[in-house]
Amino acid sequence: MTSLLDPPTPDEQRLCAVITEAYLTYGHWPIYQYVAHTLAQDGLDLDQVLLRLPTWQHYYSSCKRIRAGGGSELEDQMRVSVLGLARSGDRGAAALIGTFLAALQTAITLQGDVTPRPDRVVEVKIAGSDLAERVVSSRHVVTNARTLGYLLSGEPATWSGVSFNHSEPEAWTWDLSRRSLMPFADLGGVDEYLQRLEGMVGIPEGAVSAPPVPPLTLPMMLDYVNAVWRVEVGPEPLFSIGSFTQGAKLAQPCLDFEDFESRCSALSDVLSTLRVPLERAKQEGALQWLKRYLKGRLADEVFASVDEALADLQAIIALRASHQHQGAASRGVKSMARLQLPYLTTSWTAAWEAVAGRAGAALDTIRWSLTHIS
Repeated sequence: MTSLLDPPTPDEQRLCAVITEAYLTYGHWPIYQYVAHTLAQDGLDLDQVLLRLPTWQHYYSSCKRIRAGGGSELEDQMRVSVLGLARSGDRGAAALIGTFLAALQTAITLQGDVTPRPDRVVEVKIAGSDLAERVVSSRHVVTNARTLGYLLSGEPATWSGVSFNHSEPEAWTWDLSRRSLMPFADLGGVDEYLQRLEGMVGIPEGAVSAPPVPPLTLPMMLDYVNAVWRVEVGPEPLFSIGSFTQGAKLAQPCLDFEDFESRCSALSDVLSTLRVPLERAKQEGALQWLKRYLKGRLADEVFASVDEALADLQAIIALRASHQHQGAASRGVKSMARLQLPYLTTSWTAAWEAVAGRAGAALDTIRWSLTHIS
């Protein structure tokens, strides 16, 4: 099983090094075109390198692609996480890692200074600029609100409550009332941070080799997303159909290709029923509709995880379409690559377990993101 403390592959290290070096040189994250061109000079294909990156819960990985808002995909921003900084091998990365750890310990101190009440949560909020001043004065680290915002919003340990957005990188706050940071107190360095983080993000999401998914996991996850949606967004469910745990096709066994096609169709039909409190654009797909709704309500890094989750669900829909419509075969091949499914399989049971597992993880990420809506 892949661990956060495992050494990176040469391709992953080169990717992290290119992104880190660009940030240290120019003061901002590089765009997709720059990174792709630089890697191509080393004989590497950026898309293939990204596809092979190990990914943990909530799509945490060493590198993340932040989609450009309505622009060209070449403008997508490429960022590394603390894991990516550690795997880059760049000497300058140590300073950024030190900055993140210093900010984390400063926040833990702020949480510890609070006198709690028995009847309500005592709010603890700090502006990014104020946090930067505290880190500089108490930890003797040179930094600013922009750098802290990028680092903190990219980590599952700290992104809860961070209202960072790259369009206004200096104007953000951190609501320290959202989650206790005590599990990360008294860190000895980045390796210890990653070791403790592994307890939060778990092991990489599996593909066909993943353990079998219990039949009710996917229907129950859909119900769970609906329940959280009602609490965080409004009274109407996200998916406007009846209970998914009552004899739905998704809970039936998959024994052959016909069953596999039927399960993929059933999941696609469920996803097509979603409704959000936002006017739907003409010819806009259901997942694109949800993506547009969440984009303006989530911090960049949280949305980036949701974007990956929605891309997985879109790949499942495309996989279904490739089996039912002529001319969609190429989309099906790309979808199988994204979902890490073999083009030819001897076990449709294992294939559906992989798809259901990937869909369940995507739905869980969407469910988790709803608690971060601002």
